[in-house]
Amino acid sequence: MKGIKTKKEAERMKKRLFAFIAATLILVAAALGTTTVSADNCPPPFSYSYQNMGDMRADIVQHALSQVGYHEGPNGWNAFGNSFGNSSGSWCAYFVQWCARRANVPTSVIPESTLGRVADYWENSNEALEFHPVNDYANPYTPKAGDLVIYRNVQTYYDRNTNSITTWPTSDSFACRFGMSGSSRASHIGIVTRDAAYPTNNGASINYAGFCMVDGNWHGAVASRFELYSNITGFVSIKYPETGGTPGPSTGTWPILKKGSSGTNVAVLQAMLNSTIGAGLDVDGNFGTNTAIAVMRFQTWNGITVDGCVGPETWTSLARKNVQSKSSYDYAVTRQLQTLLNYRFGITTSVDGHFGPKTEVSVKTFQSRAGLIADGKVGPDTWRMLISGR
Repeated sequence: MKGIKTKKEAERMKKRLFAFIAATLILVAAALGTTTVSADNCPPPFSYSYQNMGDMRADIVQHALSQVGYHEGPNGWNAFGNSFGNSSGSWCAYFVQWCARRANVPTSVIPESTLGRVADYWENSNEALEFHPVNDYANPYTPKAGDLVIYRNVQTYYDRNTNSITTWPTSDSFACRFGMSGSSRASHIGIVTRDAAYPTNNGASINYAGFCMVDGNWHGAVASRFELYSNITGFVSIKYPETGGTPGPSTGTWPILKKGSSGTNVAVLQAMLNSTIGAGLDVDGNFGTNTAIAVMRFQTWNGITVDGCVGPETWTSLARKNVQSKSSYDYAVTRQLQTLLNYRFGITTSVDGHFGPKTEVSVKTFQSRAGLIADGKVGPDTWRMLISGR
């Protein structure tokens, strides 16, 4: 009897052990399933000291190379997508946009997409971009540093003449519209880092040659690598604007703000930070510790060098996220806008935080005086002129 009792107890202990293990596994799974990742987990971009030379083609390459080795965080969180309001998911296109923004490439040349899909980049009407399929045997192309590399799932593209999907080459093969769904959509993008030695094809077949490139989201990282022509779809050559010459009327420069600064510009900064990241700052015009912390938080989330100082890059990013217009505005930010119009430029405006028809007229008046397009919308250029005091 004793042996039977011991055997029964052993069975009961065995069942209890299994139940304990199962419960533990369930708890662990639940804990893992409820783990959340916030933008604070985004690895910031690498810090570097490169200064633009004014050659956008060279500058975009240097900004791309500066981030080689960067790796995304948990759940795909990354600083490049975060700069455009999307912190996770595919970010190869965001990386290109980030490099273009740092190189001061106009959005009329490389437009910015908040969706981060290569498919949302360009329209056929953008004359600054020309597409060169690797298998366009009538027009072999030798890629240059600063060109963009395009991958696709299949060797097809959208022909604007026939409004349909077709195969290469055609007379209008450069008019690639990155906006089609399904298998025709461009799937990956990178930046050429050196002028290639050989053209894409010899007139009859794709050359067994390649080129040097940098791409974001290559297995979750920024990679510098050599790629074969046979592995890609084509290149986008870019007509980068020539720099230099006589500055236009809208040349106001962003002021540098840091801890200890004070005044109306700081109040504008604080209102923008409150609107953008919910900083909860007192809009008092004093750049103290809390404002510095909020600035660093914004810089981290938007892929900007984290130094707590507000220079051109931080200002521009904030301005892009704080466009004010009659159809969309933030009360506190608009109040600062009205204050600038009134007391800095003498354009009579009610300081009430409401962007109505009268404020729109005042904005258009200012824009006309500053040589800007008088559209009544306060975007980055208008903010720069307002804040710079020009």
